[in-house]
Amino acid sequence: MLSDIPITIPNKTAQTKYNNLVKKMSFKSKVDMESLLDLIKILYINKYYEEALLCCELTNEVEFDSDFDVWTFIHGIWMFEMKILVQLGKSEKAEEIAIKIDGHFKIPMKIWNTPEKRYAQYKKNRSRIVLADLSYEEKINSTPRGKTGEFDWKFVALSSLIEPMTLKNMPAVSIKEAEEIFSQYSLELQQTKKYGVS
Repeated sequence: MLSDIPITIPNKTAQTKYNNLVKKMSFKSKVDMESLLDLIKILYINKYYEEALLCCELTNEVEFDSDFDVWTFIHGIWMFEMKILVQLGKSEKAEEIAIKIDGHFKIPMKIWNTPEKRYAQYKKNRSRIVLADLSYEEKINSTPRGKTGEFDWKFVALSSLIEPMTLKNMPAVSIKEAEEIFSQYSLELQQTKKYGVS
Protein backbone atom coordinates (compact mmCIF):
# COMPACT_ATOMS: atom_id res chain seq x y z
CA MET A 1 0.00 0.00 0.00
CA LEU A 2 1.12 3.53 -0.75
CA SER A 3 0.56 4.53 2.89
CA ASP A 4 3.33 2.08 3.86
CA ILE A 5 5.86 4.08 1.81
CA PRO A 6 7.28 7.08 3.67
CA ILE A 7 7.60 9.94 1.18
CA THR A 8 10.18 12.29 2.69
CA ILE A 9 10.78 14.66 -0.23
CA PRO A 10 10.30 18.33 0.78
CA ASN A 11 8.22 19.14 -2.29
CA LYS A 12 4.67 20.43 -1.94
CA THR A 13 3.45 19.05 -5.30
CA ALA A 14 4.69 15.55 -4.43
CA GLN A 15 3.29 15.65 -0.91
CA THR A 16 -0.13 16.81 -2.14
CA LYS A 17 -0.28 14.04 -4.74
CA TYR A 18 0.86 11.49 -2.16
CA ASN A 19 -1.73 12.59 0.43
CA ASN A 20 -4.54 12.50 -2.15
CA LEU A 21 -3.53 9.04 -3.37
CA VAL A 22 -3.27 7.67 0.17
CA LYS A 23 -6.91 8.71 0.71
CA LYS A 24 -8.08 7.08 -2.53
CA MET A 25 -6.17 5.22 -5.22
CA SER A 26 -7.55 2.87 -7.85
CA PHE A 27 -5.36 1.05 -10.37
CA LYS A 28 -8.29 1.34 -12.79
CA SER A 29 -8.42 5.14 -12.59
CA LYS A 30 -6.67 7.18 -15.27
CA VAL A 31 -6.51 10.20 -12.94
CA ASP A 32 -4.99 8.19 -10.08
CA MET A 33 -2.39 6.45 -12.26
CA GLU A 34 -1.39 9.75 -13.87
CA SER A 35 -1.02 11.22 -10.38
CA LEU A 36 1.09 8.26 -9.22
CA LEU A 37 3.32 8.63 -12.29
CA ASP A 38 3.71 12.36 -11.56
CA LEU A 39 4.72 11.57 -7.97
CA ILE A 40 7.29 9.04 -9.21
CA LYS A 41 8.69 11.55 -11.72
CA ILE A 42 9.17 14.21 -9.02
CA LEU A 43 10.89 11.65 -6.78
CA TYR A 44 13.07 10.50 -9.67
CA ILE A 45 14.29 13.88 -10.89
CA ASN A 46 15.22 14.82 -7.32
CA LYS A 47 17.11 11.52 -6.87
CA TYR A 48 14.72 9.95 -4.34
CA TYR A 49 15.25 6.68 -6.18
CA GLU A 50 14.37 4.28 -3.37
CA GLU A 51 11.01 5.93 -2.71
CA ALA A 52 10.30 6.18 -6.44
CA LEU A 53 11.05 2.47 -6.91
CA LEU A 54 8.75 1.47 -4.05
CA CYS A 55 5.95 3.51 -5.63
CA CYS A 56 6.58 1.87 -9.01
CA GLU A 57 6.44 -1.60 -7.48
CA LEU A 58 2.87 -0.99 -6.28
CA THR A 59 1.72 -1.54 -9.88
CA ASN A 60 3.74 -4.70 -10.59
CA GLU A 61 0.89 -7.13 -9.98
CA VAL A 62 -1.86 -5.11 -11.69
CA GLU A 63 -3.49 -7.25 -14.37
CA PHE A 64 -3.49 -5.82 -17.89
CA ASP A 65 -7.01 -5.19 -19.23
CA SER A 66 -6.25 -3.38 -22.52
CA ASP A 67 -7.61 -0.05 -21.20
CA PHE A 68 -4.87 2.17 -22.59
CA ASP A 69 -6.43 5.29 -21.05
CA VAL A 70 -5.10 3.86 -17.78
CA TRP A 71 -2.28 1.65 -19.02
CA THR A 72 -0.44 4.46 -20.80
CA PHE A 73 0.35 5.74 -17.30
CA ILE A 74 1.09 2.32 -15.78
CA HIS A 75 3.48 1.61 -18.65
CA GLY A 76 5.09 4.98 -17.90
CA ILE A 77 5.49 3.93 -14.27
CA TRP A 78 7.09 0.67 -15.38
CA MET A 79 9.53 2.57 -17.63
CA PHE A 80 10.70 4.66 -14.68
CA GLU A 81 11.03 1.43 -12.71
CA MET A 82 13.19 0.02 -15.52
CA LYS A 83 15.41 3.12 -15.52
CA ILE A 84 15.97 2.90 -11.76
CA LEU A 85 16.65 -0.85 -11.93
CA VAL A 86 19.29 -0.32 -14.65
CA GLN A 87 20.93 2.37 -12.48
CA LEU A 88 21.00 -0.17 -9.63
CA GLY A 89 22.68 -2.74 -11.88
CA LYS A 90 19.54 -4.88 -12.22
CA SER A 91 19.32 -4.89 -16.01
CA GLU A 92 17.85 -8.40 -16.21
CA LYS A 93 14.90 -7.40 -14.04
CA ALA A 94 14.39 -4.29 -16.19
CA GLU A 95 14.42 -6.46 -19.32
CA GLU A 96 11.66 -8.63 -17.84
CA ILE A 97 9.47 -5.52 -17.55
CA ALA A 98 10.27 -4.54 -21.16
CA ILE A 99 9.16 -8.00 -22.35
CA LYS A 100 5.95 -7.67 -20.32
CA ILE A 101 5.14 -4.28 -21.89
CA ASP A 102 5.96 -5.60 -25.36
CA GLY A 103 3.55 -8.48 -24.77
CA HIS A 104 0.70 -6.07 -24.11
CA PHE A 105 0.99 -4.86 -27.71
CA LYS A 106 0.56 -8.38 -29.05
CA ILE A 107 -2.90 -8.82 -27.57
CA PRO A 108 -5.48 -8.59 -30.39
CA MET A 109 -7.91 -5.68 -30.48
CA LYS A 110 -11.12 -5.09 -32.42
CA ILE A 111 -9.41 -3.65 -35.51
CA TRP A 112 -6.11 -5.55 -35.33
CA ASN A 113 -7.60 -8.92 -34.53
CA THR A 114 -4.49 -11.11 -34.46
CA PRO A 115 -1.32 -10.80 -32.34
CA GLU A 116 0.70 -10.26 -35.54
CA LYS A 117 -1.53 -7.45 -36.86
CA ARG A 118 -1.66 -5.75 -33.47
CA TYR A 119 2.11 -5.86 -33.00
CA ALA A 120 2.75 -4.67 -36.57
CA GLN A 121 0.51 -1.65 -35.92
CA TYR A 122 2.38 -0.88 -32.68
CA LYS A 123 5.73 -1.06 -34.49
CA LYS A 124 4.43 1.13 -37.33
CA ASN A 125 3.19 3.78 -34.90
CA ARG A 126 6.49 3.87 -33.02
CA SER A 127 8.53 4.06 -36.24
CA ARG A 128 6.85 7.37 -37.13
CA ILE A 129 7.77 9.12 -33.88
CA VAL A 130 10.63 11.64 -33.94
CA LEU A 131 12.51 13.31 -31.10
CA ALA A 132 10.76 16.68 -31.54
CA ASP A 133 7.44 14.95 -30.75
CA LEU A 134 8.78 13.39 -27.55
CA SER A 135 10.54 16.53 -26.31
CA TYR A 136 7.43 18.71 -26.86
CA GLU A 137 9.72 21.12 -28.72
CA GLU A 138 6.91 23.04 -30.43
CA LYS A 139 4.86 23.46 -27.24
CA ILE A 140 7.90 24.60 -25.24
CA ASN A 141 9.06 27.04 -27.94
CA SER A 142 5.63 28.67 -28.00
CA THR A 143 5.64 29.18 -24.22
CA PRO A 144 7.32 32.19 -22.53
CA ARG A 145 10.79 31.26 -21.23
CA GLY A 146 11.14 30.66 -17.51
CA LYS A 147 7.40 30.58 -16.91
CA THR A 148 5.54 27.73 -15.21
CA GLY A 149 4.07 26.58 -18.54
CA GLU A 150 7.51 25.89 -19.99
CA PHE A 151 8.42 23.63 -17.07
CA ASP A 152 5.01 21.93 -17.08
CA TRP A 153 5.61 20.85 -20.69
CA LYS A 154 9.12 19.67 -19.84
CA PHE A 155 7.69 17.64 -16.95
CA VAL A 156 5.14 16.05 -19.31
CA ALA A 157 7.90 15.34 -21.85
CA LEU A 158 9.81 13.15 -19.38
CA SER A 159 7.07 10.50 -19.75
CA SER A 160 7.56 10.46 -23.54
CA LEU A 161 11.36 10.67 -23.63
CA ILE A 162 11.76 7.72 -21.29
CA GLU A 163 10.09 5.30 -23.74
CA PRO A 164 12.87 5.04 -26.36
CA MET A 165 15.45 5.17 -23.55
CA THR A 166 14.03 2.07 -21.86
CA LEU A 167 12.15 0.14 -24.55
CA LYS A 168 14.43 1.09 -27.48
CA ASN A 169 11.38 0.86 -29.73
CA MET A 170 11.63 4.01 -31.86
CA PRO A 171 14.07 3.60 -34.78
CA ALA A 172 13.84 7.27 -35.82
CA VAL A 173 14.85 8.51 -32.35
CA SER A 174 18.45 8.74 -31.14
CA ILE A 175 18.52 7.19 -27.66
CA LYS A 176 21.59 9.28 -26.79
CA GLU A 177 19.82 12.52 -27.73
CA ALA A 178 16.66 11.49 -25.87
CA GLU A 179 18.79 10.80 -22.76
CA GLU A 180 20.52 14.19 -23.08
CA ILE A 181 17.21 16.07 -23.30
CA PHE A 182 15.74 13.99 -20.46
CA SER A 183 18.73 14.87 -18.25
CA GLN A 184 18.59 18.55 -19.22
CA TYR A 185 14.86 18.83 -18.49
CA SER A 186 15.34 17.00 -15.18
CA LEU A 187 18.08 19.43 -14.12
CA GLU A 188 15.92 22.43 -15.02
CA LEU A 189 12.91 20.99 -13.19
CA GLN A 190 15.03 20.45 -10.06
CA GLN A 191 15.53 24.21 -9.90
CA THR A 192 11.81 25.03 -9.88
CA LYS A 193 9.64 25.42 -6.82
CA LYS A 194 6.88 23.24 -8.29
CA TYR A 195 9.02 20.21 -9.16
CA GLY A 196 12.25 20.64 -7.20
CA VAL A 197 13.17 20.64 -3.53
CA SER A 198 13.59 23.81 -1.52
